[in-house]
Amino acid sequence: TALANGPVTSNPRQTEQDKDGFYNRKLYGGSLKMTYSLNDTTDIVSVTGYRESHHHTQIDADGTPDRLLEFTDNNADIKQLSEELRMTGEAGNLKYIAGLYYLYVKYGKIETLYEAGAPTSLAELATGGVPETEALGQTITTRSYAGYAQGTYSFTDALRLTAGVRYTWEKKSGST
Repeated sequence: TALANGPVTSNPRQTEQDKDGFYNRKLYGGSLKMTYSLNDTTDIVSVTGYRESHHHTQIDADGTPDRLLEFTDNNADIKQLSEELRMTGEAGNLKYIAGLYYLYVKYGKIETLYEAGAPTSLAELATGGVPETEALGQTITTRSYAGYAQGTYSFTDALRLTAGVRYTWEKKSGST
């Protein structure tokens, strides 16, 4: 098969490109765990986490030496915060844990897409033969809250009963 800038390779392990792409990613994060002992059998534990990532890419998506389909500028940012507060303890034959959990995630993405389409392709017919550059954006926000409890009662050394509950409420919102 030949396109304007030369043939497409017949080697299935080789592609042709009209531009070099790249993928840059930066990740940050940290966590903090604090424990406070109320007494010899009961602890309160806080676990806080924060993550952040930034992604920037450019991709020649058509795999040909012609400029037909490219992601010319893609940026994605993700921020995440979580907090867990729990109490663990023992009372006689009962071991228990109970806690609260919170999660916040914000995701934002902007893609810039160049579309030309090969001659007689659907993309060329859709664009009328005129190349288009299109910017697409998306944001998603997640908030999640949870409460949980679990207890294990030891009747004997060999017989125990464990029961637990968890309730989670989550809200997602977004736009494109």
